Amino acid sequence: MGSLWLIEELCGVCADMSRIIQSQAVALEQLGAVCMEDERAAVERRLTILIGRDEAPDLYKGGKAV
Repeated sequence: MGSLWLIEELCGVCADMSRIIQSQAVALEQLGAVCMEDERAAVERRLTILIGRDEAPDLYKGGKAV
């Protein structure tokens, strides 16, 4: 196992977990509940700083998971 392969796999795991979390956030929002919105926004800002706004995955747009 090369380092690049490991990094790619970890990125894939993180992306999958992000999709799950975003879907759960949408489900909670539909029930009128929100959870850890400040933390979610902070992580989204960190991701944007790291990879740039134009490169960020479109997992969460306008309060809805895509």
